[in-house]
Amino acid sequence: MAVASWMVGLAVLVASAGMDQAMIRREIEEVITSLDSARGYGAYEKSVDVPEQIVLAYEWAQGRAPDADEFHTLLGMWAELNLKSSDLLSFAIRGKEPAITWEMCAEFVARKSLRPQPSVQTKELAAALLNTPPRADEAAGLAKSSARPAAVKSEPGVAYNTYFGYLHAHCELSDGRGTPDQAYAAARAAGLDFFALTDHGELLLLYGHVTVVNSEDYTDCLSSFRLVQLYDWLADRPDSFAEFNHPGYFSFIIADLLHFRLFEQAVSQIVGVECWNGREGFDVYYYQGNWDGPESYLDLANLKGWRVAPLGGEDNHRTDWGRMGRFRTGVLATELTREAVADAYMNRRFYATEDDNLCLDFRCGGYPMGSMLEGEARVFDVRAYDRDGEDFAEVRLYRNGQLIESRNVTGGDVFEVFEDASTEDAYYYVIVRQADDSDANGRNDEAISSPIWFGDLDGVKSGCYSPLFKEQNALPGLGDLAALMLAAGALARSKRTYRTDRTDRTDLSYKKRIE
Repeated sequence: MAVASWMVGLAVLVASAGMDQAMIRREIEEVITSLDSARGYGAYEKSVDVPEQIVLAYEWAQGRAPDADEFHTLLGMWAELNLKSSDLLSFAIRGKEPAITWEMCAEFVARKSLRPQPSVQTKELAAALLNTPPRADEAAGLAKSSARPAAVKSEPGVAYNTYFGYLHAHCELSDGRGTPDQAYAAARAAGLDFFALTDHGELLLLYGHVTVVNSEDYTDCLSSFRLVQLYDWLADRPDSFAEFNHPGYFSFIIADLLHFRLFEQAVSQIVGVECWNGREGFDVYYYQGNWDGPESYLDLANLKGWRVAPLGGEDNHRTDWGRMGRFRTGVLATELTREAVADAYMNRRFYATEDDNLCLDFRCGGYPMGSMLEGEARVFDVRAYDRDGEDFAEVRLYRNGQLIESRNVTGGDVFEVFEDASTEDAYYYVIVRQADDSDANGRNDEAISSPIWFGDLDGVKSGCYSPLFKEQNALPGLGDLAALMLAAGALARSKRTYRTDRTDRTDLSYKKRIE
């Protein structure tokens, strides 16, 4: 049947059927159950290989075969994410759109009975697509070396200044408001020491958002769609660095940031993960846990083998740069220059704070936070003070995300020494708590230091830090088509708030609101 006649017929069927969402859900659930079971559709689905399954999914969902780019992108995602048959179909239904919609599902339900069967022709087409390279830039990205540059270690005993700012904000160049000149002038007037506009290159949800800083050229997620391609691109630009933005924010669409699956070629350049974003602080991005468990996003990433430190960004979409609240990223740098701030980020000499002038210094043997050490006695010095003289109440030391000691403190200038006798490969960080609650969230203001790592200096060992993550590359399924469809409905219901009033959300996370 010709594609044109399919489209005309579908338009008539959808219009005349008067399908409601409950009926669509029932039909889709039936397809999912059958696809992923050992009987029904799944009985012969398991008898054909994945390339042929992709061809069949596109023929069923779109009434056509996939092109080479679609085929190789979905084949790569299957390899990265361990997709089920229903996941392959959901991506085929979505096509080139960023999210699945009720309309797409209704169109699919209308043609559900036209399911294609495996044949000699589909097998030949799958073989031909396997031998047809995707676009040149994708092929180049997949072929890049997986080797990563060695991390640079900060010197011990260096005196650093503390500067406050962040590197995640937007303006009218993408989906924000105001001009770049207005943004930088506002940030300066708000007292930020450093600041960057990091406007979206493309407005897509699929894998999540990553901020890249200090690169001389640009890549996009249209020509290089998969995360591995971004990581390969970063590995070829050792002077650039990146951070994971608002993890979990898009988990209702897809497994954003691949749940921190480790790609070793990018370990040295993915320097941080947001522990605050906008007006949402540690309650959402540290204490709430991760996608599937109780560990913070910071700890989950480090337990899986990344080497990330806590930071944040106001993620401004309105003209309120530097004025959204008191949350800041504090960096330890020798001077206030672009080069010195970039060096602090690359060496993880920074921390996340809910107070805009809380100074924190965490060291071991004179080596500052962010260091990778071997053979040093695990004796830690913690110094904290507030430029307004606000008092502190507590200092806590963590090993591999687990609290190992807490001390009550008083006064506005804190100096504490902690020791740990452990000799295992591990990372340590501290959280300091003040005696006041400036953001009135019911929890006193805190700051989280960058970790100090102990272990193999030649590279991070996958999953070496915790037996909980021996299968650290295993990723939970993306969720079936019904879950994606339900999420699309929730997104549609919240679209106005999400698109135009993002910075005025309540203290509850967007993830919680749609659940």
